[in-house]
This record gives sequence, C-alpha cells and structure tokens, in this order.
Amino acid sequence: MRWLVFIMALLAAAGAEAQSKKRGAPAREIVVKEKAPGFPLTGIRIEGNKLYSERQILDAAGLRVGDMVEQRHFDAARDRLVSSGVFLNVELAFEPDAEKKGYRGAIRVVEVEQVYPYRFEDLPAEDMTLQSLISTVSPLFGMKIPGTKEVLAATTKVLNDYLKPKGLAADVIAKIEADGPDHLAIVFRPATAKPVIAQVRFQGAQAVPAAKLVEALSAVAIGVPYTEKALRQLLDAAIRPLYEAEGRLVVEFPRVEVTPSEKVIGLVADIGVKEGPVFQLGKVSIAGSPIDSAELLKLAAFRLEQKVNFDQIHESRKLLNERHRRDGYLKVTSTIERKLNLEKNIADLVVRFDPGPRYTFDSLQLKGLDIHSEPAIRKMWGLKPGDPFDAGYPEYFLKRIKEERLFDNLKETKSEVKLNEPGHTASVTLTFR
Repeated sequence: MRWLVFIMALLAAAGAEAQSKKRGAPAREIVVKEKAPGFPLTGIRIEGNKLYSERQILDAAGLRVGDMVEQRHFDAARDRLVSSGVFLNVELAFEPDAEKKGYRGAIRVVEVEQVYPYRFEDLPAEDMTLQSLISTVSPLFGMKIPGTKEVLAATTKVLNDYLKPKGLAADVIAKIEADGPDHLAIVFRPATAKPVIAQVRFQGAQAVPAAKLVEALSAVAIGVPYTEKALRQLLDAAIRPLYEAEGRLVVEFPRVEVTPSEKVIGLVADIGVKEGPVFQLGKVSIAGSPIDSAELLKLAAFRLEQKVNFDQIHESRKLLNERHRRDGYLKVTSTIERKLNLEKNIADLVVRFDPGPRYTFDSLQLKGLDIHSEPAIRKMWGLKPGDPFDAGYPEYFLKRIKEERLFDNLKETKSEVKLNEPGHTASVTLTFR
C-alpha cells in the first residue's frame, strides 16, 4: 500500500510539472558545471634565453604551470612572444608528460641581442613615471629594450596614451641616436623639430681666449639640434682639450643657458667657464708593456715637473704605440690614467698598454721583377722568418729602394701585409711597376 501511495505521488508531481509547462510556467534550470578544456600544464622549460629570465618569458607568453591547456593556448603563447618584438624566432613544442596526466612544454627563443638604453627629451612628465609606463608594456622590457619597430610602436603608443590627455600636442616618436662614441640610445621625444644652436658665447675665460673657445665650439656646434647633454659632450670634445694643453685639468662648465637668437633662427648658448688651477706633471709610469719601461720613458721624453700639456702627452703616447708595433705588437692599444693631487696640483700618470699578440715575419713575395733583380732585392730584405714583424718595415724598405735608385724607370711601388691567424704571422707582398 505504501509503494502505491509513493508511485501515485510521483505521477501527480509529473502531471503537475507537465501542466505548468503547458501554462507557460518557468521550468527549473538545471546547471551542469563543465570541466575546463585541455589538460594541466605540468612543466615547461626555456631554451636559448640570455637577456631575459625564464620568469619574464613565461609571463610574456601567458603560461603558468597548473593551467589547463590545449593546442590553442600554446599557439596564443607563441603569438604573444613573436609580437613582443624582442625575439628573432620563437619555437614552442609540447607533449604528454611521463605520467600521461598533463602536458610538458618547451619554448626555444632566438633573442634580438642588440638592446639599447633609453631616455626622454622634452616630455611633460617625470622620467621615473615614463619608465614605469614602458615597463608595463611587456614583462620583457627593462632599462634596455630592442630597437625593433614592434617595440618602438608599443612603447610610443603607451606614452602617447598617457601624455596626450596631459596636453602634449605632438606625437611621441622614438629614434636611435648616438649618445657618445660607440654608445647608442633610444630617445623618446615630441615629433617636432628641435631648435638648433645658432651662436655660442663664453663667460669666465682667461687662460684660453674666449675668441678661441668660440671658434673651436662653433665649428662643431652651430646648426646642431640643442640638448644640454649634447652640448656638454661637444664641450668635452672641443673645449676641454684646449684647457688640458694649458695644464687646466679640472676645468668645469657650471652654467649652460640658451635663449632664442634675435638675429637668426636658433638659440644662443651662454656657457660659464671655471678654469681651475694649473697642474704640474709629477710621476709617469708604464704598465702592461712587454718592452722595458726605462726605454719607453726615455723615448717618450715626458716633461716632468712642468706644466701638464696633454697635447704633448698624447703625441708621446703615439710614439710609444709605434715602438710596440715595430716590435711585432701590431694591435697594441694604450690609455692614460690620471691620478690628481688636488692639494698640490700635481698630476701623476700611468700609461697602460694592452699589447695584444706578437706577430712574426713569415714570407716575402715579389711582383714585377725579372729573374735577375729579384734575388738582389731578396738579399737586401732584412727580416727573416720568425723575426718580430715591424709594421713599418715594408714601406721603409721600398723608400730605401727608391732613394738608392736601383731601378731605372721605376714608377710605382706598393706593399701589402697579410696577417695570418691564429699563428700570428705576417706575409708581405711587394709590387714594382
């Protein structure tokens, strides 16, 4: 009897639900929770990265261990890395893990190795704020970024989006410019023409006449787009050497002001000079040279206990470089280190050499000579195989041939030197016409 009552109750409930559907009553919504597509990402390795960490690359790809992934997620991750503009090539592979419970992936990248520091010019915001904005473009962007069109487009867009509502009239543009010898930087600035330097003036000059300073700086600065940094670089290149030839080794340019010129289109740069004291040359020492220091110091003939003259010092350094080249050190480089005693106004110098490998003479080839004259010329040639190769000897030898008038109607001579690596030998070809 109980079963009959239960069955009748079920039938009544079913009938009531059917009647409610007929009357348009809302049916109860049944929600089925779908399982996330794909399988868990159980691990991923990064290959080929040098400039960027694994964390940076994974963040830029949008992949995290534990995420549910399938083919489309890996495709999207690769697209994000390619579009970042910091990679020349991106390869992404995945396969079931050892337990067959998820995927393991691998990302192989070839980076754009040339990256540049960046700076801002004439933009109406603090540099720190703008640097923060650029860092939000991609997890891969730090204090240096590649100069690819994708990177520059993304960074200028975020700067424009931020600065335009703040009243910046022109678009922000990005250009790679020289910030010094062998030093490039990306410069973000408004897309308007920079004012150029039309005139330079100096205040405070005594040791070097102001007219001489104006002439030297005008030769390199007039017509150059103005930034204070660029002008100070020109001062270091063109004006500082004039003072260092006078022993003024701590000259300063404490004031640089620019105003529009009333006579021509451009800016007048007023530069204050603080010349500083005259330094005497103290002790000079040699470092890093395989040649006897006493010989080099005698050859250089530095003028000790006299006013420092860096024009003469640089000429002496050239002589010492040539001395090394005569002894087979063909790739020698040198630098001058200063140690200034600011209390006594004395400058001690260290001439530091990096001699590089020593080259020896290997062989001589003669062109344009007959069978009678060639043996005579070979006999005159002074270098023997294995001797240290004197870089200036071939030209010296040809000059001697001409001076001794050994050939009638000799019109032209030429020497060619071929350096053989990695044995560090030199082969010489002499041509007679």
